[in-house]
Amino acid sequence: MMKLLNPKSLSCLLIGLGFISGVALAQVPHRAVATVVEQGKEFIPGGILISQGTTVTFRNDDEFLHQIFSTEPKLRFDTKERKPGETIDILFTEAGIYQVRCHIHPKMLLEVTVIENEGPA
Repeated sequence: MMKLLNPKSLSCLLIGLGFISGVALAQVPHRAVATVVEQGKEFIPGGILISQGTTVTFRNDDEFLHQIFSTEPKLRFDTKERKPGETIDILFTEAGIYQVRCHIHPKMLLEVTVIENEGPA
């Protein structure tokens, strides 16, 4: 018997495959730690799909300072300037779509899609 995906799972699958906003998304396992690299004055990857409760580690692999921030109502943060090689951890606790930018390099954009945790199967 073929098992059909519920609409929530299907939308997560499509997001995971990067069919939204023209941004290729990297999917991170449930409640994991994701790593985003700042390199070449951009975020790598440019978008991630994570579950609530995931910590994202931002690592400056660039030769420049970076100062990242988000002004989203559910998660506002503004980091200090970080030198090459420095990291910072940000915990994403609520479902939603978040844009993360860099004060120093305004063209840098990361889209973080946080999905609700599903209960036990």
